[in-house]
Amino acid sequence: MKIDTNFFKILFLSISLLIFSVPLMGQGTVIVREILSPDNIVIFYVGDFGVTDASSSAPIFEYELSATEYPQSIKITFSMNATVPSLDLNNTEIIYAQTSEFEINGFIRISNTQLVDDINRITDSSGEEVKFSVPIQRNIGDTDPAKKDALIEAVTHSGKLPAGAYSFIFSVQSSTALSVDNPFESKIIDITNPTTLDLIWPGASLAEEIEIFTTFPRFEWESEGCKYGVRVSLYDPENHSSLQEALNDDAYLPFGGDGYYVGDDPSSKILLYPATADAKQLEYGKTYVWSVKKTCLTTGGEEDWNSNILVFKIADLTGEGDDTGVGGVITDPVLSALQLILGETAFDIYFTGNGELVGYTTVTSILLNGETADAEAVNDLVRLMDSGEVTAIRIEIP
Repeated sequence: MKIDTNFFKILFLSISLLIFSVPLMGQGTVIVREILSPDNIVIFYVGDFGVTDASSSAPIFEYELSATEYPQSIKITFSMNATVPSLDLNNTEIIYAQTSEFEINGFIRISNTQLVDDINRITDSSGEEVKFSVPIQRNIGDTDPAKKDALIEAVTHSGKLPAGAYSFIFSVQSSTALSVDNPFESKIIDITNPTTLDLIWPGASLAEEIEIFTTFPRFEWESEGCKYGVRVSLYDPENHSSLQEALNDDAYLPFGGDGYYVGDDPSSKILLYPATADAKQLEYGKTYVWSVKKTCLTTGGEEDWNSNILVFKIADLTGEGDDTGVGGVITDPVLSALQLILGETAFDIYFTGNGELVGYTTVTSILLNGETADAEAVNDLVRLMDSGEVTAIRIEIP
């Protein structure tokens, strides 16, 4: 029997082609690492991050994509959803973009600014040009024109996204890798009204003539997020025609510098007047003005807002003799606080005339609820009691 060797050659070649045409299994891992996040941004200006045309000129997020083995084929998806009750938006998609699949031979960095153009070119770490397109793009107008009109109307006057909760979703898929490390990143950002900034204490308007009894006052204000600085200046009605003019004059805090003093914790909404070279010592009998500057991160960079100006006077402690002063003027700030807590009748029984505690003053530590406190903390407590926010359970005078 004659064997056709050509037949076996053809069969062997066919089997070889079949084996080598089977797609290889995925190899390596694609790694996603966050470089820039929108976590601290409190204002999204439409001009920087448009919702009407899905375009942007400001970097808001950025990720580094790398792999344990190269090359890798990847595809990126980004979306932004909004929950704004006033506009009837409930986790509504307002931006969506997806790239075509593209190959990388080294790590790349990609941001929101590269997910809006039809064709993009970036260079990976190996020096090779990476080209990809964004064929799928849509915004809220593609899915709900009525809600798009409402959103456009809401931002027309302010130029920024309305207050609400916004989620940013960034995901990476790969058709060649065994796995993708951290393939899905989701950030939920609450946008509020960052311009809200209310000063609480010390002080009030000039007409109210608020006095305090310490040269180291504690400044308090109410606001949301961001960073804060405080400025304190002397007010002299003979030299200053307005509170703003006084504030702009030579500052006691920061002393010897311009601008606003930032404490150890820039996000704190309480600042105890520092006993450092940054602060000039406040004086008894003098009147001061103070204000707070709030600095927030926006898509266009940092932006500042200034509070109103409050006025306070440090009581003129010129009494002689014991610390109840002359003519009934109390010169000890703690005694002043006790007078408000006890009431004038009970206070007079102990501290005036022939009272058992005439001439007594504060020489040891003050305890509030078992913890050491300063004189200003006692005055704060008085203020809270006066407003009905707290109630004294027991007062001891040993």
